[in-house]
Amino acid sequence: MNKLFVTVYVPLLGQNYDVFIPINKKVGTVKEIIINTINELADNNISNIENIKLYDKETCSKIDNNIYVKSSGIINGTTLILL
Repeated sequence: MNKLFVTVYVPLLGQNYDVFIPINKKVGTVKEIIINTINELADNNISNIENIKLYDKETCSKIDNNIYVKSSGIINGTTLILL
């Protein structure tokens, strides 16, 4: 399987988004795509996009932008937080 199904929680909007993410891309690339998509869905209500970090809800740890998704510890069903 080349994709993982995850939930992305955005506290700023109080919304959860279910998304498929590719395992063969870097976390930073995936994060950028997720942020841009959610921002578009939210009528560009997210400000300071360049400072948003991605966290694993279960471990409360920041996920490094420079590692590949398949090496990040993200698995199917993971809940990620954009903060």
